Amino acid sequence: MCASLPVVGLIPAAGFARRISSQISVSKEVFPVMLADGYRKPVASFLIDSFQKAGTDKAYVILREGKWDIPETLANDKAIELPLAYIVTGSTSGVPFTLDKSYGFIKDSIVFLGFPDIIFRPVDAFQQLLQKQERTDADLVLGLFKTQKPHKADMVSLDGKNELQDIVIKPEQTSLSYTWIIALWTPAFTEFLHDFLSANVSPKGQQELHIGEVVRAAIHSKMKTSYVTFDSGSFLDIGTPEELSTIRDQSWMDVF
Repeated sequence: MCASLPVVGLIPAAGFARRISSQISVSKEVFPVMLADGYRKPVASFLIDSFQKAGTDKAYVILREGKWDIPETLANDKAIELPLAYIVTGSTSGVPFTLDKSYGFIKDSIVFLGFPDIIFRPVDAFQQLLQKQERTDADLVLGLFKTQKPHKADMVSLDGKNELQDIVIKPEQTSLSYTWIIALWTPAFTEFLHDFLSANVSPKGQQELHIGEVVRAAIHSKMKTSYVTFDSGSFLDIGTPEELSTIRDQSWMDVF
């Protein structure tokens, strides 16, 4: 069934970038990253490159009102050939609620999820996730990368049988090595996310809901899951002050 479904990308861009807002004058999703040849590339374009490599049909950017520099900047990036559609929203109670704004557009599609402020390699990572889904018929496939900062990440526990066992969100101490950076899911997870949020509306004043909490609930519901580990891959989250400072010149490429 899934092989005949359209493949779409999701790009959540409704946040406020509070950790770095005082250091940038543009939306973090289109912060210009210096490349080796001196060309500056919007950070979200790296994610779109990976969508294009995997043969994605289109991508939806879920945009908070006021962040109009995102469509303007991406429209001027001549390397982007993927059709982009924009879903405009007000502020939300977290990434899961942002993603759910696309429900009516994606519910019958295979979905690629990536974060526009995270640069990762290999560029064919989504292609590998799609191949894994086709082999396993899993409804949720995560792309796993090793991290040295588990206290800032969703750490992933594996069951040894090619499935996910649990998600541990930002543990102070852990023996786990992998975090997830990208994901693929089928209409089954889209429905799970939609139903989960309907039952867990986040009241004002309550902490934002993490997407990792929804993933964890899906794992515990016995949804069929799988993963791809990218042990030789790497990632850089420019949404933090430390990492943002590293991409203002070409030197970041030497360690990425």
